[in-house]
Amino acid sequence: MSGMDLETIQKVSSAIQVPVIANGGVGQLNDISAGFSAGASAVGVSSLFVFKGPLKAVLINYPDPQVTKQVRNRSHVIV
Repeated sequence: MSGMDLETIQKVSSAIQVPVIANGGVGQLNDISAGFSAGASAVGVSSLFVFKGPLKAVLINYPDPQVTKQVRNRSHVIV
């Protein structure tokens, strides 16, 4: 992942009067905060939790409570 398209998020959120949900490009915790800082009302983070192994197996990996706490402290509430 190379991060979110923050420029587009900023342009869209400043041009319209409805909430913007940014989705795609989140590869690390800092990307979540950056999405909110760019103007998103919500940030989709599914790619952060999915690992595709060498045998094309998919593993859903949920962060431990410490990581969840860090995200809450850095940005908005996770639901």
